[in-house]
Amino acid sequence: MKKLLILTGSVLVVVGLIILSQLIPGDPEVQFDRAKKQSTLHTIIMAEKEGSYEYVSRSFAELGSYDYELMSNWTFKDALSHICEEDRIFIMGQYKLKLQGKGDAVSSYCYRAYDNLGDLHYFDQLSRPVYYNGGTAVFITIFDITNYRNIRKSGWSELPSGIVILQDGLIKQANQAALDIVGYPADEIKHWQPYGFAEIIHTDDRDMVLERLRRRLEGDEEIPTKYSFRIIAYNGHVKNLQLESSLSQYQDSPAVYLVLKDISKSDPIMVSSAIRSRTNGELLDSVAINDSLGAIAFNEGNYEKAERHLLESLDISMTTYGPQHIINADAMQILAKINWAQGRFYEAFGYFIRRHECLRSFINVAFAYASESEKLEYLKRYPLINNAFLSFALQDPIAYETALEMAIDGKGIALEASSIQRERIACNQDSLIEQNKEELFDIGKVIASLALDGVNKMDVTVYNETMGYLNKRKEKLEAEINSTCSEFAEAAALRKVRVIDVQKALPPGSILWEIVKYMPYDIEVTGSGQERRRDERYLAFQLSRNGRIKVIDLGEAAIVDKLISDYLDLVNTVPAIVHTVSENKLARDVSKIASQLYAKVFQPLEAISGRVERIFICPDGELSLLNFNTLICPDNRYVVEKYHISYLSSARDLIKFGPQARRSDETNLIIADPDYDFGLQPENLVSTFDDSPRNPGRTTRYSGCLNAPFDAIPYSGYEGKVIAKIFEEYGIPVQTYYGSDANKSVLNSINQPPGILHIATHYFFCSDAIYQFELKNYHKSLLLAGLPLAGANCIVLDVEDKAGYGPFDDFGILTPLEVAGLNLFGTDLVTLSACGTGLGEVMNGEGVFGLRRSFQLAGAETVVMSMWQVSDKHACDFMRDFYSYYLSGMDKSRGLRQATMDALNRGQANGEYFHPFYWGAFALIGDPN
Repeated sequence: MKKLLILTGSVLVVVGLIILSQLIPGDPEVQFDRAKKQSTLHTIIMAEKEGSYEYVSRSFAELGSYDYELMSNWTFKDALSHICEEDRIFIMGQYKLKLQGKGDAVSSYCYRAYDNLGDLHYFDQLSRPVYYNGGTAVFITIFDITNYRNIRKSGWSELPSGIVILQDGLIKQANQAALDIVGYPADEIKHWQPYGFAEIIHTDDRDMVLERLRRRLEGDEEIPTKYSFRIIAYNGHVKNLQLESSLSQYQDSPAVYLVLKDISKSDPIMVSSAIRSRTNGELLDSVAINDSLGAIAFNEGNYEKAERHLLESLDISMTTYGPQHIINADAMQILAKINWAQGRFYEAFGYFIRRHECLRSFINVAFAYASESEKLEYLKRYPLINNAFLSFALQDPIAYETALEMAIDGKGIALEASSIQRERIACNQDSLIEQNKEELFDIGKVIASLALDGVNKMDVTVYNETMGYLNKRKEKLEAEINSTCSEFAEAAALRKVRVIDVQKALPPGSILWEIVKYMPYDIEVTGSGQERRRDERYLAFQLSRNGRIKVIDLGEAAIVDKLISDYLDLVNTVPAIVHTVSENKLARDVSKIASQLYAKVFQPLEAISGRVERIFICPDGELSLLNFNTLICPDNRYVVEKYHISYLSSARDLIKFGPQARRSDETNLIIADPDYDFGLQPENLVSTFDDSPRNPGRTTRYSGCLNAPFDAIPYSGYEGKVIAKIFEEYGIPVQTYYGSDANKSVLNSINQPPGILHIATHYFFCSDAIYQFELKNYHKSLLLAGLPLAGANCIVLDVEDKAGYGPFDDFGILTPLEVAGLNLFGTDLVTLSACGTGLGEVMNGEGVFGLRRSFQLAGAETVVMSMWQVSDKHACDFMRDFYSYYLSGMDKSRGLRQATMDALNRGQANGEYFHPFYWGAFALIGDPN
């Protein structure tokens, strides 16, 4: 019977076996790290002489069910016989190197052993040479990770390390972990010719790896022991590996022992660096030092000194890491500014462009392995829209096209990247991916429910720890799932869009307004970056199908943003004073601000647009919250009466959108008039039809968010029936869900994405709620917002148990976080007939975080949303008109505009509903066709 492996070697010390099974319940990963930190060193084993152990603690012997006295007298052969055969030779070689004090011996690795009952154990080991009892010994700390090997996903030691023994150019031994990494079967590896393994090494890295292996075999101690390279795995995918090499003996002849680690799923910054690394840390330090000295000199106005340091830095980093590595970006940015300050326009232009390419290259690598929140963090750290370059480009029309391409390149990039990944994941049938998808979806539901519930039923510490763990697990799953999308690298490379591509995609007679919120950079000022930056402004690029690019400065962003905020506040005041004397005054106030916004934002662009009717707008900042249709022109007409406006997340959308035929098998869904009580009371609360808005009012309870039940909205049910009848008139299949059937399970159980999804209900966004937990990577609009569906009041009133449903089931409130987990790839249109569904938190360059973005992430091509509260009755009339136009063959954007014009004309005709509140709430973002 196989015995427990302790370790091999003549002289041995093992310290620190932690019995993990005795830890308190909780996050296993946290337990693992805590166990290492709180080790009480239960077991110590020392071997002073060749072939015997000096001391063995009883606790270690008991772990393997061994007799303590017998184990204390083990010989070297005894210990060696207990090691798993695939790991035995590696352990022997490492032990000898440690005993000799060789610095290139691996300090941390995993191996396998058997206990006295024949059960296999996995160990994580740390070792170092020490002086003991007058001689050299090896001091080793061991952790039994048998129960944790499938839990820990991102460390060096969660599973047995990939171990390869290389001798005379042949792979003599390769353990299962190594085979799993490269993907090649053992039988094939055995028949490789000398150095035949070189064929699987990436061609760019092959010479470097072979040279280092050859010199290692010759005993060259100057060769780095740890470095990274790429291989072509058995399935054809490129993998990034980290290698740690050491010289030892195999069958009495020199051999190289290799420990392999797959770092393809590690931090993308590390991966990006590791792929191109050809040197040690000294050169990297030199780059950092020269970058810092160059930046200091630049801030002081000593451009000659700054340029000298930065050119030296760039020479080292480009030689070491390649011309498009992210490490070059900082030096290129300052070198661009130095040349700009000294009037060398084309030199500065070149550095700005090269820096942008470095950032794009990094983003393509980083996004392939990043979670959703990590993508946004990378964009904050490495924004593709460069404030300094925009300021530089404004000085000469020669740079306009490049500036516009950078803006197109950078806007909405996280949204697009996540959509590409989600689409591939949605189509992937891999069982492991499917399992991770289900877990991710379930975690999202729990996070959303806990966020809305707040710290009402939990200890604050437990609540925060729970949310923290769920957030960490969610991000980990996202990163793991994303990294499986091998097609992403090719898809990402296609995101580079030229101005000419956008021009070709523009319909005849139309123009594009790409708006950017940016912070001007003053090159004439000496000082730090903060001292050179000025207040934010809005900058707009106009692009026509055949004309040249025009650029307009729209002024200080703070002024425009304040006007938008005041405008939305006034419009949302209408429901409280409808049909009163105050309504007329409010209408005048709204008209005044609408005219000011027109003069500030729309008129400067209109002046250079020529005679066009169709305008595509890619807004940024708070302009993403404004419906341009409701602005008032000097002739007292609204913009919608003169222009046909469509909104895009980025000009890239024009290229990917186009006419699409309806799928013959697609269905369409209408969810309306949910029973919010869902059995809470025997009688329904629906009584009379009124003109109330589709929002829950100012209520506060959940996380400072909701404390009042949702009222029924009777016209939403009527709206659903009217729209369903229009579908039927055109012979288009539709499924309808009302009352208790209008619940979350309808959406959560979608297998075949619907062609059209229409939801008529309330919407709430607790923009002023206070977080009760620490989750920096979440936006409030993803958690403290939602669409109430059947059963929502059971949760709001804390009676879910009475109703028989818990807060985590498919009833109640659908948050934007949950929406993003749906599969709507192939859905042509999502219509959100509720109050303020287009609102949320604004992130410059990425748009509005909330329902609109979540439905786009889920796969919807087009989202119809409301920019403020909507009247129940008027929303019903509007949707009737919109679907009548759209289903009759008119494209979505024109159908929406015509429905808006009908509502405006009705209001002007009867003199009561002329206010934009009644007709101007709805807008469309996405594919206008």
